[in-house]
This record gives sequence, C-alpha cells and structure tokens, in this order.
Amino acid sequence: MRGESYPVRDCAIRTILSRAGVNGDGLRKLDKATYAKVVNYCLRVAKGDALIKIADGKVSAVHGGDKHDYCILDMKAMFETTCEYLNLNFKGSVYMEGSGIYDHSIVSAMWKLGGSQELLDTYRKALDAHGMDEKILSPALRFTTSDVAASGANLYPMLLTDGPNGVISLGSPIKLAHDKGATILDFRKNLEQVCARYVDAMKNLTQLMDIEIRNPVNCLKLLMKELGIKQKIRNEVVELFVSQNGEGACTAHDLYYAMNEASFFAACEGMSGQGILKLEEDITKALIKDWKKYDVYGAVKC
Repeated sequence: MRGESYPVRDCAIRTILSRAGVNGDGLRKLDKATYAKVVNYCLRVAKGDALIKIADGKVSAVHGGDKHDYCILDMKAMFETTCEYLNLNFKGSVYMEGSGIYDHSIVSAMWKLGGSQELLDTYRKALDAHGMDEKILSPALRFTTSDVAASGANLYPMLLTDGPNGVISLGSPIKLAHDKGATILDFRKNLEQVCARYVDAMKNLTQLMDIEIRNPVNCLKLLMKELGIKQKIRNEVVELFVSQNGEGACTAHDLYYAMNEASFFAACEGMSGQGILKLEEDITKALIKDWKKYDVYGAVKC
C-alpha cells in the first residue's frame, strides 16, 4: 500500500478474502507464497474503492469503500451517545468498571441501568410465585461493536445477579450492521428500543419457569452440545450445577442460569473477549429451544 508493506493481523483475513472475492477450503491447502499471490491477484481486480484499517502498524481489516459497502460508525461517538441516552432516560446508570472487552477485533462495554427497577417487577413476581429465591440486582445493557467486521453496533439486554458469574444474558439483541448507509442516528434510534426489548427478553426468561426438567444433567449436556459449547466447559457447568442443586427435577429456568456460568469458565481458560461474547450469544439461543427435547432419561453420549 503506497509502496509500503504492512503485516496483517489474523482478524483481517476474513475481510481481505471477502474483499478479494475468494473463499473455500482449497485456499488453506496452498503454501503461503501461492496463497498470497492468489489473494493479491484477486484484490487487484476487485471493483471500487477500499477502506484499509491500520492499527498499531498492522492491517486489521480491508472493507469495500463505496457508499453501498462498509459504513464507518465511530466507536467513541457511539460510546458517548450511549452514555448520554442512558443518563437522560435511565437516571443513575453507571458504567461497570472492568466489564469492558477490547482487542483489535472487538470492543464491549456494559452499564448498570439506573431508575429502571420496574422492568423487573413482573419477573420478580414470577420468581415469588414459583418459590424461587434468585437475588436479582439490576437490569444492565451491553454495547458491542467492531471496526473489523467482527460485530455490528449491537445492544444486549442483560441481568445482574449475585451468582458466581453475576451476569445473565437475555438475548433479543438490537443490532445495527455496518452497511446500507448506517449512521450514528440509526444507532441512537436503536437505543430508544432498549426498554421495549428488555420487556420482551424478560418474558422469554420468565416462561422457562413453567418448563419442568426431570433429567437436568442430561438436559444440560445435550443442549449445551447442541449450542456448540466446548466439552470441557460443558462438564464444568454440569459439575457446578450438581454440586449446588443435585440431580433432582428442576426447571428450564434453573438450567438457563447454570448455563450462563459457561462464560466464567471460558474466561478462566483464557478464551478471547470475542470468543466469550460469541459464547454468551450462543447461550441465549437456549431461550427459544424446545427444552423437553433434551430432557431424556438414561446414559447419554456427549
């Protein structure tokens, strides 16, 4: 580029191949020199302009640069917009120190939502009606974005509890892709959906209280395997659940709380921030699964 050579980060490979219009297993079978030649030839004939993201002297991404291609959404502006919106509409909201994730592929931050305890009223009443004693602290909001196409500008409703992990993912994210002319104004409009999306997410979680699970160990193992969670983490989640609750009948709600401990074990194993965020999103898919399908008796192979 401009007569200079730059090293390439791993996180840039996907966008480079997308820009070049090449993919497939055959590329991985080539030696490095041939691989580089093929990709460079294809990049030379790619149509339109390109946006190249360079961070700390290395290429982090290569995006299409035309109006209909990649849209730059400034991270600092989105962070400030989120703070401004929460301070205005959820008074008393605070940024959670240590909740952020940052590397060259993805950025994440989380706020404890103030002045919003009414969002939990229905959920707390359901907990009482089912005789459950989970200690719910507060609703929360996670913001995640990326400038290397690893994520859109996404907003995730979360729940803070007093459990070991302390955070329950509620699914129903509000997503904004870096395309189709997306702007900060679009992101601001998405923030206005937070309250309604939070109510919907809490309904999904509450419904799990009415699903009885007679074989919790098998159900946990099979459902987490279906979600693509690593076996070592699955085993640790099951072991923790059994040590705290035994192997008797419970509800899908109990197991969903247990599954959310997977991100804690993943962090202990050194999983990347991007990997943990993907894991959390995968776990939320359980909210709409048919739990009875995995509630089977007898020995299971996982």
